[in-house]
Amino acid sequence: MTFKTLVLASLFCLAASAQRKTVFLDKMGGLEPYVEEAIQKTEAQVEFIEESAHPDLKLILGKQFSSVHLEVLYKAKTGRQTQDVLSAVDVKTGKEIVSYPFDPQTTDAGRKRVAAGFANALGPKLKELAAGK
Repeated sequence: MTFKTLVLASLFCLAASAQRKTVFLDKMGGLEPYVEEAIQKTEAQVEFIEESAHPDLKLILGKQFSSVHLEVLYKAKTGRQTQDVLSAVDVKTGKEIVSYPFDPQTTDAGRKRVAAGFANALGPKLKELAAGK
């Protein structure tokens, strides 16, 4: 291998790794493997790592409302249950880049649908981040 080829290969590897985002997948009550699989199916340039390794993004599961009182008021006013929310947060800025609300799911098929919807919403945002937008 010539020096020029070696330099070009090194530059290509650096460019590819610069686009790849590291992601920490928080505990999600059993939804984690579905989310990881769905994101990998989108061919997004991500690497799942432990939180201690300082990820670029953190994927978390939360509630629609931060207070039990708000949940009770919402149910009383609308007659509907509150939703869970999957979010992707940029660790450096603390900004939420994707928020995906959904009804809590208990079946495998339901969890797969939720994970696929979240992955489809996250994919374009990851491409924007990789492009520096």
